[in-house]
Amino acid sequence: MQIGLIFVLTENNLREGGRQRDPLEAYLNVDQAKAAYLGDDELLCHTDDGEVFVARISGTHFKNFRSYHATDLGRWIKFRCRALPGDEIHAVWENEQDRVLSLQYVRKYALPEKEHDSPETRRLEREIEEALFAELTLAGIAARRQVRIGCGVIDILTPEAIYEVKALLSRDAMLHGLGQLTIYATEAGAPQPLRLILVGRETREAAVLIPVLAKVGVEVRLWSN
Repeated sequence: MQIGLIFVLTENNLREGGRQRDPLEAYLNVDQAKAAYLGDDELLCHTDDGEVFVARISGTHFKNFRSYHATDLGRWIKFRCRALPGDEIHAVWENEQDRVLSLQYVRKYALPEKEHDSPETRRLEREIEEALFAELTLAGIAARRQVRIGCGVIDILTPEAIYEVKALLSRDAMLHGLGQLTIYATEAGAPQPLRLILVGRETREAAVLIPVLAKVGVEVRLWSN
């Protein structure tokens, strides 16, 4: 991707102070050169893993780049990309006339790159999550996506179950999902115990771990759509 702008993430970008804010809010610093490149009007952001949100520059003397819905940018970089200070966001016009901006997340300090860091993996997780949510809703189940609780963000929550989505059910992904589901279940606030369901595409490692997870109360759904 041709680089137009580079935003280097800081601790303040990821953890805003001041008035009480949603923990998923985030912003990017904008200097004069970036302000001239982006302009003042709203623009449509397309991320490297398929997220879409509206954003614009705000502020007067000190300008910031924020999403129109306060948590959209933060949800992408904090939750999808697992942002760290020092990582970069590269931005370039996809269609300047229509004000469509492409955003690419570049991790600077992950060597070697973990499987969840790639745009392809993040895109697949989002697609599975969207399809599963649509399936549950069509079945008349009251499902919610991206439910923030004190210890994290639940991919999908229904009155009866917590769903954690992984692109591929590798050993590391399944053990990570087990930990997430176990912790989320303690803070979900449900009046009765919830089913814990891990969802993702099958790998050769999955067959060994599926019965192990079942013994500790975690169901595994192999996604094939």
